[in-house]
Amino acid sequence: MKNNLLLIFLVLQGMLLYQRSYSQMIEGRIHKYYVVIGSYNTMSYANKYIKQKEKDAKAILFVLSIPNKKIYRVCYSQSKTKEEIMSMKEQAVGSFPEAWILYLD
Repeated sequence: MKNNLLLIFLVLQGMLLYQRSYSQMIEGRIHKYYVVIGSYNTMSYANKYIKQKEKDAKAILFVLSIPNKKIYRVCYSQSKTKEEIMSMKEQAVGSFPEAWILYLD
């Protein structure tokens, strides 16, 4: 009984962690510009960072996964236009001074 409850708890905890952040794959993306606030070599580290920083964010943080490179970028926002992403970066810098813009063609 205790093992079943523990398993249910771990599954639910994993589901909640996944709901807080979502992974966006490069293929099929519609945005070209991203405001990045962190880069990690595992999804686990990226999600831990999101969990630590979600209170400081004025946006929903998410992970941008880059296939074949094993790089997980924690992003503050995304946009189709350079002008809009510049404005979003300025907003992000207030809470995340290390923010930078990633352009993917």
